[in-house]
Amino acid sequence: MKKILPTCLTLLLSYSIKTHCQELISAELLESYSLTALQLGFGDLVENGVSLYKIRYNTTGIDGSLDTASGLFIVPDTDGDSIPLLSYQHGIVTSRNDVPSNLKGGYEIAVIWGGLGYAVAAADYLGLGESRGFHPFFHAATESSAAIDLLFAAEEFSRQNSIPLDNRLYLSGYAQGAHSTMAIHKSLEEDHVSNFNLIAAAPMSGLYSMSGEMRDIILTDQTYLFPNYVGWTLLSYNLAHDLGYTLEELFKPPYVEPIRQFNAEEIDLFQLNGMLIQALVLNHGNIQPKGMFQDSIIDQLRLELNPPINLALKENDTFDWAPKAPIRMLYCQSDEQFSYKNSVVADSVMNLRGALNVEALDVNSNAGHLACLEPALINASRFFDFVEVITPVVNEDTGPASPQVYPNPVKTILHLQDLGEIKRIEVLDSEGRIRFILRQNDLVDQTEINMEGLPPGMYLLKMIGEQSVFLEKVIKE
Repeated sequence: MKKILPTCLTLLLSYSIKTHCQELISAELLESYSLTALQLGFGDLVENGVSLYKIRYNTTGIDGSLDTASGLFIVPDTDGDSIPLLSYQHGIVTSRNDVPSNLKGGYEIAVIWGGLGYAVAAADYLGLGESRGFHPFFHAATESSAAIDLLFAAEEFSRQNSIPLDNRLYLSGYAQGAHSTMAIHKSLEEDHVSNFNLIAAAPMSGLYSMSGEMRDIILTDQTYLFPNYVGWTLLSYNLAHDLGYTLEELFKPPYVEPIRQFNAEEIDLFQLNGMLIQALVLNHGNIQPKGMFQDSIIDQLRLELNPPINLALKENDTFDWAPKAPIRMLYCQSDEQFSYKNSVVADSVMNLRGALNVEALDVNSNAGHLACLEPALINASRFFDFVEVITPVVNEDTGPASPQVYPNPVKTILHLQDLGEIKRIEVLDSEGRIRFILRQNDLVDQTEINMEGLPPGMYLLKMIGEQSVFLEKVIKE
């Protein structure tokens, strides 16, 4: 697919249409890690070494003016093979400098994706890294615009340096990054369909329902140990949506000074949380975020109508639409930060809207928010492997011929022939789990796979060669 690099695009920010322009400004090599070095840290999950670059690029600030943003771009060592692009959105960070382009802020997850063979673009977000101003936390429009502009800049850098990106794009992110991933997915399908070939998305442990789940967190009578998230969200929406409140109009007196210090970047997010918890316990005897807010703000949030705060929350929902590209929302039912209900509700609404391939999957019912990362990441990788269109485009005139697979459907023995350059074969089930692996020593030009012990259903046959990957859906009767 031809990619178009326009000088300016339009984006809906807050309540007005503003233009934004993307342009690569600079790129700086930060680190290079060999496969051996990555395997020492991440085990056999990774398959290649990587090079890490700090990218500076133009994007649009929350006020509609041109801003310089930063992000991390990871290039895998793939010996000249074509490389799919993956946009990774980081989770909640503590301060401006706690970001991927500084090799902080959970950048290791982006490195793992690079070690799996993806070129990874990880934006720092507006108001973080080198972007000016205050970070608009959980603000869908700017999360999306900063990430998409980084994709354009990464493609430009790749063209300048002969990095062989192909036309596939994947999306993933954790926590706040999951919310961002959903916002990016929607924007890509509605505004950038001619720019990127979006294959699939895997948001992990996310908060998607700001008008539902976040509103419930604010109003809950239960303990919630992260009042800093709540304060940051409403502080951001007050700015991003021009609500016009002063800090004193939003927050009760004991909470104004900690919020002011955080807004001025005098304290970080952890320090803010400690100060808010201490004040809540001292003044209310509990840790319920609603105690921070003026009664007039709580009254607005409780209304079923649409006062400005509720409208701002609703505008940042990222689940009420029908995606075309497949999505797996990966969650853990015991997540104490962002309820699993976000994923379940999103799954129900998206399917109701007519989505073609959406599913919410509990990857570990007993895991909390942090422990959920590893199983979610493994399942996201398997899901991307399972998506049929992951196959690199092979030139029909000069590319290798496809192996022959029969019979299909199959009851017992699956026959494969004309394997040619194929060096590895994997059989994956519908959840992306590998059920069989055949390596080069097991393969001849005609090979058999005994499927008799597998339950009926759809499987993916992944045949990996030196220059190409072939995928075949196989139905087991």
